[in-house]
Amino acid sequence: MTARTLDRALLGGACLASCAAAIAFVGCHGASDTISIDRTAIELTLVKDGTLQVSEHIEFRALTDDAVFQREVRQTRVDRLTFVSATLDGRGGEDANRALRVRDGDALTVRWSLPEGSRGTAHAVDLRYIGLGAVALRESRGFLEWHVLPVAPGVGTAAAHLRLTLPAAAQELGPTGIAQAGWTVVREAHGISAQKAPVSDEPTRMIAEFSIDPQAIAMPAWQTAQDQRSEFALAFVSGALFVLVTGAGVIWIVWFQHPRIRVPAGHDLDGPSLTAELTAALQRPPVRWTTRAGRVERLELERSGLLDPDRVDTARGLRIGGHAVAVFGLGCAVVSGLVLERYDWWAQLVPASILIVAAMLLVAARRLGVFTERGERTRAIARSGAGGDRSAPRS
Repeated sequence: MTARTLDRALLGGACLASCAAAIAFVGCHGASDTISIDRTAIELTLVKDGTLQVSEHIEFRALTDDAVFQREVRQTRVDRLTFVSATLDGRGGEDANRALRVRDGDALTVRWSLPEGSRGTAHAVDLRYIGLGAVALRESRGFLEWHVLPVAPGVGTAAAHLRLTLPAAAQELGPTGIAQAGWTVVREAHGISAQKAPVSDEPTRMIAEFSIDPQAIAMPAWQTAQDQRSEFALAFVSGALFVLVTGAGVIWIVWFQHPRIRVPAGHDLDGPSLTAELTAALQRPPVRWTTRAGRVERLELERSGLLDPDRVDTARGLRIGGHAVAVFGLGCAVVSGLVLERYDWWAQLVPASILIVAAMLLVAARRLGVFTERGERTRAIARSGAGGDRSAPRS
């Protein structure tokens, strides 16, 4: 593998790694077109310890012979979703659950495969599950934000009825209702109820702000992680800036010590005659002289006074340093993704800055001039096709 190929591979890997860190926490879900939902009723009951009990009744109609009902619950403000029970058309047990697949934890997915030939048939699903740590805390206030709809990605419902019941001792202290417009909200003794028909497949959130008993409820783990992300965000930003400034400083010092040599026009060229091979070699990228491939030609050019050994060594150091820093940055990105996952993409700022510095070093290695002043003149003439002349063209 040539130096140019290796440089391009590392630069490409750095870009891919940065893109992968930026999208590590983004998911995509396809829309379902095998069912239509006629009615959805969701009841949220909040317990004083911060646990949210959810009961859902969903009436749907199969549109295909191999219809599949799938309920996906994905919440960002909850510690864990725990499945309790599910029935199809009021039946539980082996007959109803033989085609049931459930996965809970960070998200809850309930998938029900209907029997063959179900096109046009109407069904009803009753689902119960629990959300642990669903209430955010700020002193003596509790905050609830729960995504209730859509039932499945890309599927709306003809009519929806939502209800939220707060603990008996809780008092509403702020906005409580549906975050989206168009809902009819009714105040109840210990909460609210809301209705709307029809409801599109756009996300619908239920929110509430109320008083809590600090002795009866603990701060959820997701909020602790969120607070830590906010506290350490500036630390990650400052660390990334420090790495970038350090890398830029190193490159500036190198360029200050080895400034670019400008070839003045109209000066005579005095120097040894060059073979056709060396004349052709002068037209190659300077990065070639930092690798083993051009060792023989490099020594010949150095003896001719056209190549600066100190500049060659400096460019080689930049290239090797860029490769080493790129490998180190990729390793840091992997370790940060595994160990600092709770800080989301903030933890990837420092690895990303390291990869940027690696790219800067590789670019600097390619652009650093390795020729002497006489070498730059000879190279300019050789590249212009006047390698046989003994003087540069005059203006």
